[in-house]
Parts: sequence; C-alpha cells; structure tokens
Amino acid sequence: MTYKAHIFGFDADMSGMIGDALFFAGAEPVRFQDVASFTKTFRQEPPSIIAAPLAILHQLDLHVMLGGDERFDQVAVLAAVEDPYDPQLRETLESSALDYFLVSQPYHLKRLALAVMSRSPWGENPATSGRLLLAEANLERRIGIARAMRIARFDVSFADTAEDLEERLRSGEPTTIVIANLATAGRKVFEECFRDGAIRKVPWIAYSDREILANSAEGKLDRLEPVGTDPNPDTLLFHAQEILKKPQKDLRKCKRLPMSTPVSFRVDTLRETVWAYTRDFGLKGIFIRTAAPPPPETMVTVSFRAPTAEGMTQVGARVAWRKDYGESRDPMKPAGMGVHFTRVSAPDSAAIEAGYKALGKQIEASPGG
Repeated sequence: MTYKAHIFGFDADMSGMIGDALFFAGAEPVRFQDVASFTKTFRQEPPSIIAAPLAILHQLDLHVMLGGDERFDQVAVLAAVEDPYDPQLRETLESSALDYFLVSQPYHLKRLALAVMSRSPWGENPATSGRLLLAEANLERRIGIARAMRIARFDVSFADTAEDLEERLRSGEPTTIVIANLATAGRKVFEECFRDGAIRKVPWIAYSDREILANSAEGKLDRLEPVGTDPNPDTLLFHAQEILKKPQKDLRKCKRLPMSTPVSFRVDTLRETVWAYTRDFGLKGIFIRTAAPPPPETMVTVSFRAPTAEGMTQVGARVAWRKDYGESRDPMKPAGMGVHFTRVSAPDSAAIEAGYKALGKQIEASPGG
C-alpha cells in the first residue's frame, strides 16, 4: 500500500526537511506551492497524511472539508507549530488535527508518520522495566545482579561507593529503583537522602548477606523494613518487580479530571523530547494524547504545567498502557498513553495536589459540573 503525504504551507527548506522525514518513514511525499493545487488534489485523491503549519490549517477551515466527506475520515492531519501554547492548537486538535510536531523538531514527524502507517515508531527503543541504580562494590556479585536485571529489561547503572550513590541520587538523574548492598551504601546514605525533600523519592531494596530490606510499606518510604532473606539475584529481581507493580494497582483510585494542556515527554533511554497534549489528569498519573505512544513499561520524564502552578512540573513516569492510532478499542478516546507517576519531587508533588484540588473545585462550580 502506498501512503501519500501532502505537504503544504512551508518554505522550501522546511518543506524539504519534512519531505525527508516522511520519505524515511515510508510515505510518498508530495509538495504543493499554492492552495488551489493542494485543495484540488486533496479532493480528488485524499492522502494518508497532511503536514501543514497550524496557521494554514486554521485559515483553510480544513475541518469543514474533512467533515464533509467520509472519504476523508482516514486522513491524518499533522500540524506544525512553533509554540505548543498557541491558543489555536487546542481548537485544531479538537476539530481536525490528529497530532502536532514542533517545526524546530521535524524529525518527530517521522515517528508520527510511522504510527499512522501502522508501523512501529519506537522499534529501535526496547521498553525497559525502569532505570536501576545498583550500589555493589563486589564485582562478581554486581555482574550477577546486573545480568538478572538486564534480562528482565532493566536499564542498569552503577555506584561504587556510598559517596557515589548519594551524588547520583542528588543529581536528579532518572532513577526508578535503587538496589544497594548495605556494606557499600550504608543506612546513613538512605536516611540522609530521605531527609532531603529535594531528592526524588524512589523505592529502595537494601541487602546484607542474610536479609533484604525495602521501603515499600504503605506510607513508609523513609523506613527500611525486612521483606526477605537470601539476597541472590533472582530474589532481588522478584522483590524489585513486586515493588514496582504496586503503584499500578493504585493508578485509578483517584478520579481523573479533564485537562487539556501542552505536555512534553522524554523517553529516558533516548533523551528525545516530544511534545503532545494532555486529556485528563489525576494525582497519580496523566493521559497524554499522541499518535505515537511509546510501548508499555517505557520510562519517560514528563513536563507539564499543573493547574495553578506558575512553572513547569516535571515527574518521572512509566507508560502503564497505550492506545495505538486506528485501534477501535474505546472509540471516544484518541490515540495516546496513560502514564503513572513514579518519581515526583516534594515541590512537584505539592503543585500536582494543589492543582488537582483547584481543578476539581472549578469543575464542580461549572454549570455542567
């Protein structure tokens, strides 16, 4: 099947870059210089993809053309924007556009096009179970634990000393879980880290030769308690997986509130920032509308402006589930992903909670609330 992609409204250089992105995704790009030829060809032979600047889509009233003929129902409109906070973007996403990309990042268009064509936009990025920081000075034991964790799709990094571990934690680098030999890390590092509210609070598994400790008890993140014995690699892996499953059980305990705002996410293993749009918001997670959601279990860093917050809120998160473009399940919901927050600093946690309460009151006070 040939996927035609119509490009309109860009200067020659940008049109070339967008054409290259679509070509390398496997589409057949067709460039137009004037509105007459664009609309004529569009009506005669609807493409699979349209890439055009947000302002052009708005001027053309493209949603009127798209809604007037069922032949256009499968046309994926991808809007190019300079500013994701442009007020016209939300209206265009609600009326005609499937998704958008920043003109400063045209390479993201390739992922969107791959998703439209039912190909894997993240195929080169295997999903991980999270970013593990392992503190173990003994090389033989370190290799055994790391191998078991990597087979289970953890992305493993290392700390050699207590000072190194503490420095890594204070740096704010993405960390899903810490596994530490108490002989290497010591309780002092754990206690000092969790007295510091600026450090992202992540689950710990600490072990000695005969016991395994964790801070996984409900409401007791700052306390290590016994969870098992015999700290061999398979047992440590079992406890890590059990601990990281727990947040998913709590994912829907709080009501989701509708919220539409620009959001960026970065896949931790790629460091590539992608802009998208939120659809709903909760204390523990958020739904991100995007035609190219990463696979479940992918670790991402998400940045958005929580209600009432002055600046950006940044959290670590896991992709809990996704809905692909064209998937018939839940037809009222667009393509995208539900992410569960896994790493939240104290200030960001306060901003999320305050924004959630304010948004809830605003919805209750509205005529339809």
